Amino acid sequence: MKILSVVAAGLLAVMATVGVAQAQTAPAGKLNGLYVGTNVGTNFKGSSDYQVGGVVGYHITRNIAGEVTYDFNRVNRGGYNSQMVMANVLYGRNIGNTTVMPYALAGVGMGWNGLGAKTNGDTLALYNVGAGVRVNLVGNLDLDTRYRYVGAFNQTAGTNHHMVTAGINYRF
Repeated sequence: MKILSVVAAGLLAVMATVGVAQAQTAPAGKLNGLYVGTNVGTNFKGSSDYQVGGVVGYHITRNIAGEVTYDFNRVNRGGYNSQMVMANVLYGRNIGNTTVMPYALAGVGMGWNGLGAKTNGDTLALYNVGAGVRVNLVGNLDLDTRYRYVGAFNQTAGTNHHMVTAGINYRF
């Protein structure tokens, strides 16, 4: 719970800071169509653990997007690597007349190769829920920071964990 509070406070601080910095900027033009991106972060399993991933998404409307993510997780404490693929739906809205867009996300997918499973190589059905902030940096480049809670539909597998990432998306 303490980690969740720190993550929430961090996301609010980022939103407030970026919102003030971007207050005089008009929203990015085109917010529909294809985007791709990459991200890095942590999974909070241990101090030297990390996560890297990629995303391919499509803005259906200005406020709604669908995306597929791939994440590679390294958990040094347990000495294993794991991967997951998720299909997510995002809903967000710009803050006023800025390029700052907080959003909520939810999705389902699969995890494998030790993602909290009893034996390496098990495949698990997963879900994730979270929130993030997307900010247009320049042209078609966006900074995307997000928090996700990931869990297994089969709770006995012990896969539940928290992920915080930051990445860059390119909009076509």
